[in-house]
Amino acid sequence: MVTPRTGSIAALLAALSALAAGGCEQGPSVQEVEVPAPPAPGGAEAGYRELPGHWVLLSAGGFFGRTIGAGAACSDEAAAFRMLLARPDAAAAFKDLLERARLGGQLYGLCGLWHTDPVAFRAALPRYAASRELLTVQWYGCLVDRRPVGELVRAEGPAVARLDGPGDSVAAWARRQGMAEDASPQLDIEGGGFPAVLAAPDERDAANAAEAREALAALASSDAEKRILGAEGIAGLRSAGLLDRAPAAARACGALLSDPDEAVREAGLRALEQLGAWSAGALPALRAFLERDASTEDPEEALERTVRCVDLLGWIGPRAAGDLERLLAHEHPFVRAEALEALGRMARFAGVSAETFARRLEDGSEEVRAAAALALGWLGAEGRAAAARLRSLGGDPSPLVRLRAGVALWRVARE
Repeated sequence: MVTPRTGSIAALLAALSALAAGGCEQGPSVQEVEVPAPPAPGGAEAGYRELPGHWVLLSAGGFFGRTIGAGAACSDEAAAFRMLLARPDAAAAFKDLLERARLGGQLYGLCGLWHTDPVAFRAALPRYAASRELLTVQWYGCLVDRRPVGELVRAEGPAVARLDGPGDSVAAWARRQGMAEDASPQLDIEGGGFPAVLAAPDERDAANAAEAREALAALASSDAEKRILGAEGIAGLRSAGLLDRAPAAARACGALLSDPDEAVREAGLRALEQLGAWSAGALPALRAFLERDASTEDPEEALERTVRCVDLLGWIGPRAAGDLERLLAHEHPFVRAEALEALGRMARFAGVSAETFARRLEDGSEEVRAAAALALGWLGAEGRAAAARLRSLGGDPSPLVRLRAGVALWRVARE
């Protein structure tokens, strides 16, 4: 659904002001949507749900285009959209996004249905067109804006592109209207402008594919310097240049984590960090790396790398949920706190229970208690089961814990 449930939860809202005495007057500005619990694994949908691109769009908190930032890079979300669109089960994947994703991911799902299922697209369109919720948008360059969802879905005016279907293009539509070559038609989802641009071939694809092949070949070199350069090349391409080569690139970079050369291992880890969600193919290698690194002679270096790996597991998403839950028992509070934050962000989609986080509210570390409180907030309505325990944190000696508990109560109250 597009609009969050707004039932009255007076007790929680009243508790918020007391808990937030450390300075929390209002919660985050991005509104979340109620997300149903994920169904049991298996079935026809299981294929696309294993893809990193599906997780990228499932967790998308905004709407991002193909040429963003100073370097005109393709966003992870736009690359993920193209990957899903190329699949035979694309329509099912986009319908799943419409049902379960965060608001940004729902709009990508709507764009996908414009291509794959016009009937489902028309049925879903009205509720989004009527929405006034604000969403972060970065469609081109460095401009980041907050726009009402309804304006993204249905724009008004003679310059709004109205394509004939997936075989049409914005440029062709502009020519039919007699617009100047340098004119920029306004885009929306209903008219097909945004969906068509997301799906259009990129003139950089061929060059990026060639660079990806070279980088992958270098990763298998017997020369350590070439392996490092290959890892750096993979990190530079990320999703935009890798596209369907992302799984192979992740596995190859993961193999570097067991390289005898320390500099190569570090290059492999840096490359995986740059790949983010696209590093899912390296999950087995990451697990082995964490186990080996625990026995290093330098505890500080091991801790630093462990925290980096935890952050990476968070990017990988629900497939790494079990790994993160195991790390909640780690001896170091920094690792426990990082694991809680990463797990909290994916909890709705990974079937993580509120009790998993509530048990950590009694931890001796304020960082861990604060992370556990915030994670309960990410659960939304399900987090209400722990509302009483969150309110009890109003007496916690740590201002950080009180603040995070206040934010968590604010989040569960608005669901």
